[in-house]
Amino acid sequence: MKDMSRHLALMLLALVIAGIWGYFSDLRNGQIEWFVLRLALCAGIVLIWSIMNRQKA
Repeated sequence: MKDMSRHLALMLLALVIAGIWGYFSDLRNGQIEWFVLRLALCAGIVLIWSIMNRQKA
């Protein structure tokens, strides 16, 4: 359970960072699809990285 909360915390952090980044680069230009894609991609990459990093330990 502790691992899941760690993964969730990292994903939330990635979503916040990607949301801020996406707001300035995508939403201001009306590119909603790119904004959603950026959110999903950043969260997915962080989740995979976190799981792989945990399996090494």
